[in-house]
Amino acid sequence: MSSPATQRVWPARLVGFIAALLGFLLALEGGWLLSKGGTAFYLIIGIGYLIAGIGLWVRRRFAFWLQAILFLATLIWAAIEVDWNAYTVYTLIPRLDVTIGLAVLFMLPWIWRPVARGVDRVAAIAPGAVGLVLVVIAIGVVISQPWVDRTTATAASPHGGEGYDVPDFGAAKADWPVWGRTNGGSRYSPLDQITPDNVGKLQEAWSYQSGDLKFTDKGPPHFGAESTPIKVGDTVYTCTPNAWVIALDPVTGKQKWKTKPTDVDDSQNNFVNCRGVSYYSAPSGYQASDGSQACKNRILAPTMGPFIVALDAQTGERCEDFGNDGLLDMRQGMGIVAPGALVQTSPPLVMDDVLVTGGNVLDNWFVGEPSGVIRGWSPITGKEIWHWDLGRENPNAPLAQGETFTRGTPNAWGVMTGDPDLGILYAPLGNTTPDYYGPGRSAADMKYSGSIVALDIHTGNEKWHFQESHTDVWDYDVPIGPSLLQWPDGDGNSVPALLSTNKRGQLFVLNRQTGKPLMPVEETSVDTGPDGGLMKDWLSSTQPHSTGMPSFTPAKLKATDMWGATPFDQMWCRARYQELYYGGEASPPTLQGSLMYPTFDGVTDWYGASLDPQGRLNIVSNYLPFVGRLIPRDQAAGKGPIKQWDGNGTPPHYGGQNPYKPQYGKPYAVSLHPFLSPIQAPCIAPPWATLSQVDLAKRKVEWTTPLGDTRHTAPFGFKHDLPLPTGVFSLGSGVVTQGGVVFISGTADQMLRAYDENTGEVLWQVELPAGAQSTPSIYQGEDGREYVVITAGGHEPMGTKYGDYTIAYALPAGS
Repeated sequence: MSSPATQRVWPARLVGFIAALLGFLLALEGGWLLSKGGTAFYLIIGIGYLIAGIGLWVRRRFAFWLQAILFLATLIWAAIEVDWNAYTVYTLIPRLDVTIGLAVLFMLPWIWRPVARGVDRVAAIAPGAVGLVLVVIAIGVVISQPWVDRTTATAASPHGGEGYDVPDFGAAKADWPVWGRTNGGSRYSPLDQITPDNVGKLQEAWSYQSGDLKFTDKGPPHFGAESTPIKVGDTVYTCTPNAWVIALDPVTGKQKWKTKPTDVDDSQNNFVNCRGVSYYSAPSGYQASDGSQACKNRILAPTMGPFIVALDAQTGERCEDFGNDGLLDMRQGMGIVAPGALVQTSPPLVMDDVLVTGGNVLDNWFVGEPSGVIRGWSPITGKEIWHWDLGRENPNAPLAQGETFTRGTPNAWGVMTGDPDLGILYAPLGNTTPDYYGPGRSAADMKYSGSIVALDIHTGNEKWHFQESHTDVWDYDVPIGPSLLQWPDGDGNSVPALLSTNKRGQLFVLNRQTGKPLMPVEETSVDTGPDGGLMKDWLSSTQPHSTGMPSFTPAKLKATDMWGATPFDQMWCRARYQELYYGGEASPPTLQGSLMYPTFDGVTDWYGASLDPQGRLNIVSNYLPFVGRLIPRDQAAGKGPIKQWDGNGTPPHYGGQNPYKPQYGKPYAVSLHPFLSPIQAPCIAPPWATLSQVDLAKRKVEWTTPLGDTRHTAPFGFKHDLPLPTGVFSLGSGVVTQGGVVFISGTADQMLRAYDENTGEVLWQVELPAGAQSTPSIYQGEDGREYVVITAGGHEPMGTKYGDYTIAYALPAGS
């Protein structure tokens, strides 16, 4: 039996062992970090705690004084290292959590009483007491959420300016007839029934489940429910990831019809998503082939294959006069199209009796994937009216017998926008694929990659183009057509303008008739890789920056910006930062591995931003670096899905979302994955996503707030219900209303939120039954109520819960 003296000592020895063990681990990893060129502080502090722990084990009073010195030194070091801003509480956590934890243990009476005497008690108790106070302060800061940056906004005050009107192009006030509400892509509703004063009363009006859960149990490469429902007249139309097209009653959510082309083979699709459908109403005098009015009003929808289907808007029946029995085959003139290599995922543009398609190709598969040709078709017959093939000397010239469109050219996979008054469509062009190794691209690819291209809607003739990224090896596609607005000219008038958002976080404002910048654009020097790098002499030494507008491009990262939930994974991130090549926003992939930030998911991706007529831009920004590493071809086989290929025929099938991307036909494959710590925590500190509002008249950010919380994200991929407001990755734009409310989902926390447009304050939120990586739409039902409708079906890359929901919210009837 142990003596009373032994019983009194063993707690102190246990804490001494813990301190020594943590000190040893800190010193061990700190030494590794120092060997990589990082800070020596962790090594020093680790040795200190190792000695303090041993001292406590052998009951030496110096242990308390040493840990007090270590505590104070860590506080000073942390205060010097961090940037003091709205998120400092988070950046301090991995620097202080071990130190505070040990200080609290050392202050416990049954730890210091068997060892400390007299003034030694101060050294034992004071650090722990200070640590507890800091913990209480940190919890208070997190709970109070004081970090919303309302830089110029004041509650209920008017701001913005006159002359920034967004054209509605004749859209009915009660409807949401196009993906972005109008072909101008404003994502603005003129409805004002829901206001900041009553939005808290919103309740679920109806919920519809499609039954489309195909692939959700198999984890396909890219399953994503991204549809924005449209509403025309007395019907809501939407689509599911597996291309079911559905018509619903806008007041009750009751299904009117549901259909899917069963003659389209989608078994080898790499993309399982649908962003929406398009509506077309034929001119007066239209008659179907049987003399009826069937398909006078029709839905034109993607099919998850290289087809567009035309459906009668009333019945859902196929429009037999369109294409081949209602199907438009986009493989025409394309040559060989491998299964899954060409898919229309975005709703096609329909304007001035022309249906316009681009197409989504599978990035990073092989050189010579299907052409990025843009084509105009008759929305009645499905016959081609024109084409624009950027790889040909005359992009509009008819194909000769046996000729095909230029393979592998940059494609328009995102939603296009257009101005029916000017007769111009605006196509966002991506990159020629494969993305991450550029040498060998054609002059035409180099000219048009990452550009906005303005085409005549009736002829396909190019009006102008504007390149937003040069020599793209980052997948900086222009992901969505620009939003159209009027821009004051300073003399009391306005000019037709467009505002383009992109993955780089730049805001370009152009004259939409000429393509000339209305706000200054400067070519700014950027990094081109390490000396002797594979693409250093090929890459552009400058990139365009919109210097007259606020920038959401992330600042260049420093070693002190590295984060982690604990000092151990933070050290790992800091060491990796030292190992990787990083020269700023344009760092190319390298053989050693590069930190790429921003990256292919962008700052702002396919969902764009929203504009209101008072000159306010509402925009989502995502901040998560990736690591890109080029792999020599002779070393690539066997990496993930990459196989040997002799160059003949179609290369081995590739799933699309694996970190290893084959880039067949190039001398290098690529590995691309998010920059996360070993416990799957981001290697940079919050915020990881923000929602901001820009006053276009003042060219200033009015407010910025973290978008989303951590309730469904945690280390190792665990989910919990701790909603820390760090911002979480998001896919989906906000929509803004005349009532002064911004509605947005898209976040990994599976929430739908309403923000006050004036202040950025969260006014209302609801947790959805599945992930809603989509953009809401707003309409007025036949009962006079304003509805907010959202698709909630989950998203495989985002890791959100799968489902099959379309859900509408409204104020209580009679309120």
